[in-house]
Parts: sequence; C-alpha cells; structure tokens
Amino acid sequence: GGLLIKKEESHSMLLPELSVTRLSQIEICPRKFYFSNVCKISEEELSLLESARSVQLADFDAPVSSAERGTKVHELISQLIKSDYLPDEIDLPKTDRDKADWAVEKVRELGENYKFYSEKQIKFEIFHYMISGIPDLYALNSQTGEAEIWDFKTGRFSEDKLPPYWFQLYAYANGLFNLELAKQDQPIKLVLCFVDEEKLVEK
Repeated sequence: GGLLIKKEESHSMLLPELSVTRLSQIEICPRKFYFSNVCKISEEELSLLESARSVQLADFDAPVSSAERGTKVHELISQLIKSDYLPDEIDLPKTDRDKADWAVEKVRELGENYKFYSEKQIKFEIFHYMISGIPDLYALNSQTGEAEIWDFKTGRFSEDKLPPYWFQLYAYANGLFNLELAKQDQPIKLVLCFVDEEKLVEK
C-alpha cells in the first residue's frame, strides 16, 4: 500500500501534494529529499551534487520483475485474507504461493476476535493535509479494542530498509487514531512481515 497527501485548505505550504512513500525518504537522506521535492532539482542535477557516495532508495531501484512479483504476492495475500482467492487468478509459482500461505497463517494466529481489513483505503487529516492511504492490512480486536497494522515485504531483509517502512506504518497508525478506529489509550502494534524470509519484525 501507499499514501498520498493532498492539500485540503489554502495554506501557504511548499508541498501541496506528496506521497508518504516519497516523504519517507526523509528517513534515508533529508538533504536529497529537500533538494528533490522542495528545490525541485532533477535527478540528473542531483547526481552532479553527489560525491562518491550515492544514496540508495529501497523501493525505487528494484528491477521491474521483482516489483511485479511483489505486486502479485501482495495481491495473493490480500485475496487469501479476504477469503475470495481463486487459484488461477494470479500467476505465481508454488514456492511463492507457499510463502503467501505462511504470511496469512501468521495473520490468522491473531484469533477470531480480530476483524481484518486488507488493502482498504483510509482517509484522514494531518497538519491541514488530507492523507489517503491503503495499508496492506490493519486488524481490529472487537473485544479489547487492540489494533495491529501489517506491511508485507518481498525480497531480502535489511536493517537499512527499515526506517522508511516504519515511517509509513506510523502514518497509518496516526490515521487509525485520527479516525477513532483504534483506542487512544492503547498502543497500536506495527508488524513488518518479510514474506520470503518468513520473518516478522514488530514494534
């Protein structure tokens, strides 16, 4: 899922529209974010400003084939969670289907008291901007009011990739509080699910 920020009111702001995926670049390199999004310096011009050290942005340099595979795995997981999966709809090898099954099994371990919202759009305001986002999954416990937000990732786990991932989950958590879908007096559990490595990282 991704987030899109739109300007809701006529305020004097530098960034009237910005995706939170791009905003999360602040976690990686604030200077590059400023040059690219505020100063509007092109990528070519930025490369001239960069010295020997280059900045790698996690989800922007992946090969198309990897991106397409990730999209299909996400779609399969979503359909399995919604229980509307048809075997021939998504062209994936058995190994990828097994990985998706593992991820969904981990989600189901939350129990029957949780209601799952997979790839469901939420809209909320923050700092006079309307944010529209589609979390991979958020789950709400009807008995206790507890909430969890999950983000499914394909590819190899790397500590360097985590800051922008957490940034997006924090944004979604703010949305659940803002919309009163989660209780203000209870923390929201954030889960990064690395499907290929069958690894969960939680906050």
